[in-house]
Order: sequence, then structure tokens, then C-alpha cells
Amino acid sequence: MKKFSNTYIFIYSIALVVVVAVILSVVSLSLKPYQQKNQANENKQLVLGAIGIEAGLNEAEAVYEQYITEEEFNGMKYFSFNKDGQEGYIIHFDGKGLQDSIFAYLAFDKNLVITGAKFSHRAETPGLGAKMADPDFAAKFIGKSVVEGADIVPIIVKKNANKENIHEVDAISGGTRTSEGVNNMFNDGISQTYLELFKHLQDQNGAEEATVESAVEPQTEGGNE
Repeated sequence: MKKFSNTYIFIYSIALVVVVAVILSVVSLSLKPYQQKNQANENKQLVLGAIGIEAGLNEAEAVYEQYITEEEFNGMKYFSFNKDGQEGYIIHFDGKGLQDSIFAYLAFDKNLVITGAKFSHRAETPGLGAKMADPDFAAKFIGKSVVEGADIVPIIVKKNANKENIHEVDAISGGTRTSEGVNNMFNDGISQTYLELFKHLQDQNGAEEATVESAVEPQTEGGNE
């Protein structure tokens, strides 16, 4: 049986590792566009979920283009939607849960009242914090508002929330730390990150209402002499 020197074995091993590494890199690079497209479509699914539309991964892009328009204000990205004649906005929030990142897409009508919500997470505890992604939790946000008089105020997520309070939502049962993360996510997002955007949307809606009222204001009738 032919024997190989230690030097030969060492060089052969290094060459084999390099070849395998090159192959894996080529495969990874070739798959990257598909991975990016799938991630983009998953995000589109979440946006659509905020307005109650469920779309498969392969059809998400086409459905998204039908209902959603991407917008920007002072560098802040958001979405506008038109579904069955109902118009509004969708805003993306992200924060930190118990285990990892958490996400939310909230849909608002023109008066900044929440009409839908979609939540997601990376690694919250199954049966506890992971319940943030359940439709039942999202449904609690419908009808809540970020407007109080002329001010923009955050949505508060806490235990034993007052259901009659349009700014409060009851926390996730058994998911105390995740609920705290959701509360912090909305507090930071509404009071800081997107505060100017919310004010802009509030002012824009006020201007639109004023225009409509002016357009329908009855005219003074004049008689012919």
C-alpha cells in the first residue's frame, strides 16, 4: 500500500478545504438573489396581513402591488393602501422581545385609528410570548388610536388594560416580558421614531377634510333681476 508523507496529506487537506469553501461560496452567491426575493415577499405578506389579506409567498408581490403603495416622508418609510375603497396607512415597527427581535405592522385609517395589525417574531417562547403572532392578539388593537386631541400618543400594552381606553391594549397572557417589548416598541416608535410622520399624516388628513368641506359648502343663491 502506497504511503503518503505528512506534508502531502497536509497540502491535500488544505486544497480540499479550499475547493469545498469555493463551491459553498459559489452556491451561496447563486442562491442569494432568491433568498433576498423570498425575504422581500415575506415582508410583503406581513404588510398585506395588516389589512387582512393573506397571500402565498409566490403571489405576494402581485397582490402587494394591487393594494399597497410605498411612501416616504423625511426619510421615514411607510405604506398607503386602498382596499375596497378604504384608504389608510401602514407603519412598520420593530423592537426587542424576551428572546430576539419582534415586529409589527399597524394599519391606520385616515383618522389614525387602527384598522388592522400583523405581528411577527424571531424566537419568542412557544405558547407564551410567541402568542403575539396570534390573530386574537392583533384583534385587540383594532379601534385603538394614537390621537388624543391635537396630540399623538403611544399605544400602551399592559396587564388588565382598560378596554374602554382607546390607547390601551391588554398584554399577552403568560408573555410578560414579550408584552413589555411590544409596549416599548410602540412607545419608542410612536413617541419618537415616527412622531413627525404621525403629525404629518394628522395634518394631511386635516387639510383633506378642510378641502372636502370647502367643496361641499352650500353656495349663496342669487336671483335674476
